[in-house]
Amino acid sequence: RKPTPENIINKIDSKYHNHCFREVFAFVEGIAESFTGKCLSKPSIIKRADNKVFQAKTAIDIGFTIPDFILTNNFDCFKNTLTINSIVKPLSSGLIENQKVKEFVQTNMVDMNKNTETLKYCPAYFQSYTKKEFEVRSTFINGKDYSVKMISKNKIDWRKNNNEIFYSTIKMPDTIKEKCLRYMSVMNISFGCFDFIVFDGEWFFLEMNANGQWAWLENETNINVSSELVRFLNEV
Repeated sequence: RKPTPENIINKIDSKYHNHCFREVFAFVEGIAESFTGKCLSKPSIIKRADNKVFQAKTAIDIGFTIPDFILTNNFDCFKNTLTINSIVKPLSSGLIENQKVKEFVQTNMVDMNKNTETLKYCPAYFQSYTKKEFEVRSTFINGKDYSVKMISKNKIDWRKNNNEIFYSTIKMPDTIKEKCLRYMSVMNISFGCFDFIVFDGEWFFLEMNANGQWAWLENETNINVSSELVRFLNEV
């Protein structure tokens, strides 16, 4: 799902590590892009579809309901647009590498006491905090959806460590499914994982991951994405 470079510490001088990694990924991505057989999504398509700015624009065009948001590197613009009861999340993967240790920036409430001066060097995705009864992860493949309802004890980000989540399958409303399919058509993808929050019957679009995880949901529920994936790849 996500190729990982080989550990070359003590094998090649560290000044060449980044060059080696770039060469490896260029090689792997080139093979994938050149492949003429059937595949879910090629790297270039995934990269385009996972861009949060493009996602927000597309979601609005499709007609999804989305929480108020602003993408900015200016904290005054944020304060003039949203209330202080807002969340902040990264525009990309949020990966932070510190002394060979990888960490990830996740979704957090905006802390007005933090130093915001350096925001000008690193834009972020600010979003109005929206109450939720539950969240939904909908895995789409080849026009079919596998939607899972998630009730999380952590009300900010269900991915937080040591969080407790209760899973069950749920039927997605036809109107939301139709928008998801239109969204995927615009993105030119056959696979995607949509994240929603639901409150008082309203489904709020959060984001879509064109290379999202799904296997853990098979273990938690009775969905069978694997079989549909195999069926899709075996179709002539």
